[in-house]
Amino acid sequence: DAVTDDELGAADLVVAGPGPGDPRDASPRLARLHDIVGRRLDQQRPMLAVCLSHQVVAHRLGLPVEPLPTPRQGLPLGIDLDGTHAVVGFYNSFAARVVPGTTTLTTDAGEVRVTAGEVGEVHVLRGPSFASVQGHLESVLSRDGLAILRALVEHVLVPARA
Repeated sequence: DAVTDDELGAADLVVAGPGPGDPRDASPRLARLHDIVGRRLDQQRPMLAVCLSHQVVAHRLGLPVEPLPTPRQGLPLGIDLDGTHAVVGFYNSFAARVVPGTTTLTTDAGEVRVTAGEVGEVHVLRGPSFASVQGHLESVLSRDGLAILRALVEHVLVPARA
């Protein structure tokens, strides 16, 4: 059975999952994913978005999401997260983009911290009530996946300290 809107609204944390799929697709399945992600962002309720859902978050924040020249299927990539090098498994055909060097965005969802590669491909987004990641932290290729997952869930669930 499908999860109801009431169940989604009551959840302490929603983990919006990976694809496959084109984040620009208007099929019922993708429309539902956009709806879920949009509700959590609008309501500022805790959410962690992975891969396809990360791309949906980026799209909803106004970032361009484009097809990659060559799809990635099981590619370990190094990313820099808060000054720490981490290896994450990527399995994506689309990517969100920012101007290279962008570290923060001001959006309707609040201030968003951006982790992006040298050419502006967005790897991680962190806002007041959400975090999203392009890579698959659960992959055996993600040597640092558990540590990153822990950090992102703590970011979402632990209120900011004054």
